Amino acid sequence: MSSIRTVIVDDERRARQRIRRMLAEQSDVAVMGEFAQAESAAEFLGAERD
Repeated sequence: MSSIRTVIVDDERRARQRIRRMLAEQSDVAVMGEFAQAESAAEFLGAERD
């Protein structure tokens, strides 16, 4: 079970892919979403809290 939930936010697709690959190596990290814009991530995180 993952103890750290995170989202990836970067405007470059390749950077998001690289970060996702790096985090996939960590058994205690779960990527909950990937966003190109901070506004989209903030909306997602707000919805997750409700």
